[in-house]
Amino acid sequence: FYFNNQPVSNSTEEQLGWLYADSLIIFSVWQAAQLIAEKSSAPVYFYKFDFEGRYSYRYRLGTQIPYGVGHHDDLIYLFYIKPFFPLFNQTDPEAYMVRTLTSIYANFAHFGVPTLPDPTTQWYPMTKNTLQHLNIGKPQTMKSGLPYP
Repeated sequence: FYFNNQPVSNSTEEQLGWLYADSLIIFSVWQAAQLIAEKSSAPVYFYKFDFEGRYSYRYRLGTQIPYGVGHHDDLIYLFYIKPFFPLFNQTDPEAYMVRTLTSIYANFAHFGVPTLPDPTTQWYPMTKNTLQHLNIGKPQTMKSGLPYP
């Protein structure tokens, strides 16, 4: 997946970086979720944040163009981080994601279930027999299996 059958070399250093980053963060989080789903009776709600807005914690070198969706970009839509990002208003394209994420987190904190604002999409917890996750983008969709390679 990472190298498209190419050998590791200077020309594949970016792919090696992705593999390294995924091994540090993504795979360990996924393993923890699987372990909790297997050993606990509590529901495990797993998601992949896949919304690419105008702002990110990572930009293409020398530009203000986001380099795809990055680790903790979801926090941009949950908290106003004044030194780095603007306060979004209702007409901004990011307003949709602010409403979506704040609704999910508020519902989870209040009711114990991360209900989405769009009633046509249900977020089902993963279990030891059903590995699944919510893809949080525009729109939200339930997907089966591991959300990464």
